[in-house]
Amino acid sequence: MMGEIRRLYREACEEAVAARENVLRARLPVESTQLALQNQTYERNHLVAEVERCRAFRSIYQDAELHTVDEFFALAPPEETDPSVVYDEHSTMIARLKFELSERERCVHQHLFRRYPRKEYTFQNI
Repeated sequence: MMGEIRRLYREACEEAVAARENVLRARLPVESTQLALQNQTYERNHLVAEVERCRAFRSIYQDAELHTVDEFFALAPPEETDPSVVYDEHSTMIARLKFELSERERCVHQHLFRRYPRKEYTFQNI
């Protein structure tokens, strides 16, 4: 009788150890997947916050006085308004900014040339 109880106890302990090992083997992939999910969630939240920060960013060009789009297409040289260069809103804004810079450089150059006609000016030595 005592031998039977010991055998049953030993079998119960062996089954408990085997069950723990099975749970551990099954838990490892689950924990690995859960950690990967947490990392992905953290990365997503970080990127969402970055996008919101970028959308809220006010750069100086938004406050710069530029020619309107119609004026830009009327005044800018054809190579700057070519459809291969200006094909969406972003490229149009870049072209407008470049055109505005060249116009301002030209105005500064004209102003300095009228004021000091003998000296040759480039934008770099202003």
